[in-house]
Amino acid sequence: MKNRNTNFAETMIFAIFGVIGIAMIVGGISFVLAALLGGTDIVPMLFTAGILFFMGIIFTAVGLLPLIRKRKAKKKKNRLMSTGKRIYAVVKEISYNVNYSVNGENPQIIYCFYEDVYTGESYEFKSENMWNNPGRVISTGEEIPVFVNPQDMSDYYICADDIMDGRKADY
Repeated sequence: MKNRNTNFAETMIFAIFGVIGIAMIVGGISFVLAALLGGTDIVPMLFTAGILFFMGIIFTAVGLLPLIRKRKAKKKKNRLMSTGKRIYAVVKEISYNVNYSVNGENPQIIYCFYEDVYTGESYEFKSENMWNNPGRVISTGEEIPVFVNPQDMSDYYICADDIMDGRKADY
């Protein structure tokens, strides 16, 4: 789990991008109004307004979409932990996500599986990206809690962060 300072800094950066984007959109709208109300040449004003408005849309998207995504993931986690069914899945593998990197670092992902003893069906689960090393406190073959929606087993949350918070790595 990321520490609170990293989460706060990340949220602030996204919020700043969102605010700058909204300010650019307002600036673009004010250029349009100034061009319409003023007696100046309208074409350069509309061109400037268009650039500001377009950049504002991009900045707002860059700033707000990650915040919306993060909030949605948190709501999903809370919903599954309060109304979902807790099962214990066996850790199959802990590996690096080579498709994603930040500052040359790759997050790790836990792959685990669960076999329903009543139906005989097998399910595979994949954790979110984890920036700390889960392999130091969670081992292959260990059971970890997974909260699932009983009506849709593809709707799940792996509770690896909670395990890692409660254990200390032996360096």
